[in-house]
Amino acid sequence: MTHLDAVYAKARYANKYDGVKPDITDHAEIELRNVRHPLLVHAKGVNSVVPLSVIFGQGVQGHLISGPNAGGKTVALKCVGLSIAMALAGFFPLGYCRTNFRTIFSAIGDRQSIEDDVSTFSSQMIRVREILAHCSQSALCFIDEIAAGTDPQEGAALAVGIVESLLRRGAMFIVTTHQSSLKSYALSRSDISNASMAFNTDKMEPTYKFLAGVPGNSYAFNLVHSIGFPTTIIDRAKQYLGSAHSTLEESIQAIQKYRTDAERVVREAEEMKRKAEQKKVEYEKKFSEFRDKYNALIKAEKQDAASILAEANKVVEQTIREIREEKKTDCRSCKRVSSKKGNSTRASRKSNTPS
Repeated sequence: MTHLDAVYAKARYANKYDGVKPDITDHAEIELRNVRHPLLVHAKGVNSVVPLSVIFGQGVQGHLISGPNAGGKTVALKCVGLSIAMALAGFFPLGYCRTNFRTIFSAIGDRQSIEDDVSTFSSQMIRVREILAHCSQSALCFIDEIAAGTDPQEGAALAVGIVESLLRRGAMFIVTTHQSSLKSYALSRSDISNASMAFNTDKMEPTYKFLAGVPGNSYAFNLVHSIGFPTTIIDRAKQYLGSAHSTLEESIQAIQKYRTDAERVVREAEEMKRKAEQKKVEYEKKFSEFRDKYNALIKAEKQDAASILAEANKVVEQTIREIREEKKTDCRSCKRVSSKKGNSTRASRKSNTPS
């Protein structure tokens, strides 16, 4: 009864929130298309939640998500993990999901403890150590803000070491970070896909749109400026940071702009293609109607012509018959006249014959 109740509950849940039946395969690949975080859908409704799409496989073993604070990185990471966990548990995720069987590991959230003398950094490293000890090719790992809470340079180097260990073990993973050096490292690897959460710099607010293949900026200076931070402090911080970091951030921003422009062009091209195909269908329909009318008209004209020809043939045949009848009548008349003349000639001959 418990099993039946659970199955019925899953079915009701799928119907209520338009769940999509997942595909569980034997291939080492994961594809999520237009999935939404269930808790956000419960709270806001399906139309208020921005979907995301992620693909593993075909050479891509991991995704590195970067972007501003409160931009949706952790929510995106949890959405992917929860959707796959739902699919493997027999639920219909809120979006299309194709995956093989996976063991899921995660290091998400701050597990610092004063009682246990554990800091934010050390608590995450303890969890990452456990993940590295047990993960394999069948693992899917999620690490939020990898190697944060320590010296930035040392943390970045440690993050690279962790990511390379995951790659060597063949595990698939999603890692979030603010570290620019880790973004640059991911750009040099074909098996890691840089990703980001889009950010509206004009309104200084996140769009929660997942951008695959494009790293993201943290926009720390923009964010503190928007909350009224002193300009002198921001300018001094930029000078201290140096030009190399600014160049990288500007390059990333340019890439995002090109990506946005390219997507806009693609959308416009798809819209034009859709309209062209619609026009093509309309013209084909009109041409089909014209062809049908033309064929019907030709058929009617042929029938009329055949009818006229048949009537003409009847008239000709009738005329021929009448002419033949007239000729026969004339011939009979000629024979009668000829017979009368012959009889009168014989009679005259008899009368002139001497008795």
